Amino acid sequence: MSLFEEGGRLARQLNEPWWALFYDDWRVTGMLFFQRDFRRVLDLAVQNTLEVRKPAYAQFPLRLSVQRNLVAAYIGIDPSAYVEQIQQALAHLEAEVPAEGGDKYLVLGSLREFSLEMDRLDIAEESSRRALELADSDSDSHAATHHATFSFSGLCEVAWRRRDWTMLGEAAEQGEDAAQKSDLQMELSECILWQAVLARQQGHEERARRFYRRATGRVRRLLMPPDRAFYDGLCGFHLLGDELDKALQARRAELKEITGMGRLACETRCRLRICRLLAQLDLPLADDVAAARASACRLRQPAPHLDELDRIAQRKGERP
Repeated sequence: MSLFEEGGRLARQLNEPWWALFYDDWRVTGMLFFQRDFRRVLDLAVQNTLEVRKPAYAQFPLRLSVQRNLVAAYIGIDPSAYVEQIQQALAHLEAEVPAEGGDKYLVLGSLREFSLEMDRLDIAEESSRRALELADSDSDSHAATHHATFSFSGLCEVAWRRRDWTMLGEAAEQGEDAAQKSDLQMELSECILWQAVLARQQGHEERARRFYRRATGRVRRLLMPPDRAFYDGLCGFHLLGDELDKALQARRAELKEITGMGRLACETRCRLRICRLLAQLDLPLADDVAAARASACRLRQPAPHLDELDRIAQRKGERP
């Protein structure tokens, strides 16, 4: 990030606006996808989008990247608050995306991510499979494999939420192979973890634990925080083993990673899941419910989350 900032500063000194925007776009990319820090990203993403719409940038090579990053910022902060804007932006990007190059995968990836956040599993699966079809016919095999990795990761999430074990096994194995070839370590860890989940569901406990150790060991060595898919797989593994206390521990670790990072929807969802687990474990939850309510009230549409928190608290016999 320091190098991106320094590059942008030098570009402005030299009156090189394209290079300045290049570095500013990479700053947004770094915050969104590597640091997963959304606290200050939206202003810069909006600024970059307004800049790239100027006539001087008509041939700028990263036009779609700049616009896609703004969509990713909205998705990561509070997607339900920006549904119409996100859908319009995605439709525009899909209409503008060139047939050649990697932008077509990135636009489909944004659609997949938005659909997963909104729990629109059919659309998430469709966008993943469309990307895989494009990869099959792509003459650039390295780029195709790289982008296919994310599609397989998305299919793993869809399969888990549906409890479609056949689909989960196929996507996790293919995703592991693609991630190995592309050296995408976070996605590799996710796919190995999903195989641990599947093995535990099938009753192969020794195999499940072996996959689990591989996945968690890899993630600990990475210099970036895991995201939704890894924590969902981690909790899924523990829940299938009736290890509610370990699932709670995993969710608290997730919460520690995302609290204060501007990821309003993600934080609220995590706090809700913690409250559910506390209720299942018959543990005190008044403080966690209060924190979850405060988190939900930062969203543009808090009502569904507040209603669920009331139901959890009432089932537990505690004050909402």
